[in-house]
Amino acid sequence: DGRSLIYRTNFYRGIKKYHNVYKLNLLNGQKETIIESARNVTAPVKFSNGRVTALNATNLTSIVKGNKISSVSKAVFVSGNKINYINGSKIKTFQPLGKGIYVWASLSPDGKEILFTFGNKGTFLMDIDGNILKKIGFAHAAKFSPDGKWVAFMRDKDDGYKFTESDIWVMFLSTGKEFQITRTPNKIEMYPEWSNDGRALTFHDTKGEIFIAKLNLREGN
Repeated sequence: DGRSLIYRTNFYRGIKKYHNVYKLNLLNGQKETIIESARNVTAPVKFSNGRVTALNATNLTSIVKGNKISSVSKAVFVSGNKINYINGSKIKTFQPLGKGIYVWASLSPDGKEILFTFGNKGTFLMDIDGNILKKIGFAHAAKFSPDGKWVAFMRDKDDGYKFTESDIWVMFLSTGKEFQITRTPNKIEMYPEWSNDGRALTFHDTKGEIFIAKLNLREGN
């Protein structure tokens, strides 16, 4: 509804990494804790119906519906350098390009396709049977739009130690036509996420600032 943001934070106890998941009310600035001190929790993922979820990759059952925890229905995540697709009680595991590093898996709104990035080979589109449909190219942290027609992603560079630049782009999936959303040499914008109506993107920079970009996209224009 555009009134709140759900986000994950990280902290360490010794060498073990833990997560909190919060809901921030954009109207009054109040923050609610949804998940506290949990291990192996994915970053929040928003489905086409607007429901925001955070999946516990250890037991595959923790999912956020509003402010409550319940069982998972359909989701995709990466664990152990494999793509895991969950549909009800069934789990499929994929390594469509062989052994390697898989990151940034995103499920299409209709639940039939998956975006993922493989090492330094780029981002790909596959079906839920593990068949590669298309190579997207250099498109990190790619996410489907709510109507499944667009993909938002970041194009980032680093020097081996830290990010040196990054901007937000979108692609019209059927044609591959790209549009650059940000062009700011003094900011490093990363990890875009669509609004429920597909008319805006949220993303953040390396200082933790969160931005909203309003879009006017029409069938590849």
